[in-house]
Amino acid sequence: MVGRSVNCPRASSAGRLFGAAASLIGLCDDATYEGQAAVALESAAGDERAESLPWRLARADGLWVYDPVPTLTALLEGQGLRVLVGSAVPVNDGGISYGQAAVAAARLREA
Repeated sequence: MVGRSVNCPRASSAGRLFGAAASLIGLCDDATYEGQAAVALESAAGDERAESLPWRLARADGLWVYDPVPTLTALLEGQGLRVLVGSAVPVNDGGISYGQAAVAAARLREA
């Protein structure tokens, strides 16, 4: 289906960015309907017009892809937080597995 583009439109997944941003600034941790996080962000902004947050595009598999790191970093710095990005351990499932193994090893040493 994907190879022939049948019933599988391309998606921007921009809604995920709105969800992440709304959660990071404490507006919407648990969305109960589609678009709730975006609505919360728009409502909180009201008529306020601020400077744009930084953003970046990157090439991936021949497509231009939005890289959310600069935007989310700036958003979190507005909340007084410092962004730390993993580099020695993957930040996906591999990193979770590594963390689980580290906790298990620490518990075994204590036992």
